[in-house]
Amino acid sequence: MHAGVSTQDIAQALQLRNNGLSVSSLQDGETAGGD
Repeated sequence: MHAGVSTQDIAQALQLRNNGLSVSSLQDGETAGGD
C-alpha cells in the first residue's frame, strides 16, 4: 500500500471539489472550471 496522500490531503481535496461543485451550480455554469 502506498501512503502517498494523507487523510488530510484527501479531506482538503474533497472539500475543494465540493466547494467547486457548489460554486459551479450557483453560478449556473457561467465559468466552467475543470470538467
